[in-house]
Amino acid sequence: MVAYGKAALFCTLICFCLISGTECLTSGSNNTFTVQRGGSVTIPCYYDSKYTQQRKFWFSEADNYAIYTNFTSETVSVIDHPAQSLFTMTMRNLKMNQYGEFYCFVETYEGNKTTYEGLLEIKNAPDVSVVSSSVSGDEGGNISVKCLYSSAYKNKHKQWCRYKDKSCYTSQNSSVQISDDERESFTVLMSGLMLSDSGWYFCSVGDRQAPVQLTVTAPDVSVVSSSVSGDEGGNISVKCLYSSAYKNKHKHWCRYKDKSCYTSQSSSVQISDDERESFTVLMSGLMLSDSGWYFCFVGDRQAPVQLTVSAHTIENNTETTNDTGSSDGSGESTLNDQQKEKNMSLWLPVSAGLMMIIIMVAVCTWKWKNRSAEDKKLMKNNAPDTVTVEETVIYSTINDENPNNISQLQFKANTIYSSMEDPAECEGQSPAGGTVYSTVAPH
Repeated sequence: MVAYGKAALFCTLICFCLISGTECLTSGSNNTFTVQRGGSVTIPCYYDSKYTQQRKFWFSEADNYAIYTNFTSETVSVIDHPAQSLFTMTMRNLKMNQYGEFYCFVETYEGNKTTYEGLLEIKNAPDVSVVSSSVSGDEGGNISVKCLYSSAYKNKHKQWCRYKDKSCYTSQNSSVQISDDERESFTVLMSGLMLSDSGWYFCSVGDRQAPVQLTVTAPDVSVVSSSVSGDEGGNISVKCLYSSAYKNKHKHWCRYKDKSCYTSQSSSVQISDDERESFTVLMSGLMLSDSGWYFCFVGDRQAPVQLTVSAHTIENNTETTNDTGSSDGSGESTLNDQQKEKNMSLWLPVSAGLMMIIIMVAVCTWKWKNRSAEDKKLMKNNAPDTVTVEETVIYSTINDENPNNISQLQFKANTIYSSMEDPAECEGQSPAGGTVYSTVAPH
């Protein structure tokens, strides 16, 4: 009897497909959903955006009839969401006899088109399920989903998948982390949420699925960066964002530690609201004691910000470096490099000055030596001639007495000898003996 019923359902589906021209796949499906008896399930059916205006419907083998979108009853709802290019089918208070395959169709000019198919199983204890089938989070925030599985699926592969593009996460990455406690549950953590993350996902264990709807909304109050840092004595700027609903709310910059808040301008904190859904906080003259947690406060909403103030690095001060207790080799290397750079910047001009001095001393010494040699030569040239008695002697007899009555005796008695230096240039013309005798006769 049961076999006859299944055969009748199969024939009914075949007839429906042949008459309507639907692309039907009657083979088994890997999209299997197990739901607890008496429970409910919502299944999304995505379609191409070009079919936004076309009619859509849901067909269930168990009920053997089609339900068009935008229909709601006590146990069934089929709603179209054209902005998201999908329609959803929700079944409530499920009974054991509602077991069977289902199909999502879109009416096109070429005929009805299957966009999704699956198998619905109703059990007292589902193979795969979720604690909550709908979760929501703020943009930039986190959400956590707990997926449950039966002991028969303990060693099956666990994934977190998205219906829209069938992309799945099976290992850790920057935005999705999956942790299996191996006690018939695993947890999915999505961080750094974006508005585009909104949509339908499913916990996948083996060939079983459990759908989850994620809604990401822009928070009423948020910050561009939740962590800022600055140097001691410097400034930091924090941009706080708020939704249009909070435009006329009072804006504060507060500290978690003592709940102190700044609402107007002060010497160290300035708040400026651009009235375009953001305001800016400027903190100046930072001190080390300013480090800690703060929050942008708008109305009754807040967004946390961590501030870190770093001390100035004092160069050429080994004691300060040691007092900080730093044992980081990279930090010491950085200080050494900075010390070398500073020493180099000091020695370069000093070395250049010493080099200039050495060059000037060398030039002056060279000029002094050259001037001394010239002075000696000049003194030698200007010195008076000295008459020296050399081997070359010229005797000259001059008689300046009575020239007409001088006797031979007188001539001899009145002889005058004179010595003359023979110039070097005339040396070659002197007699062989080198002595020249000259006699001046009286006249």
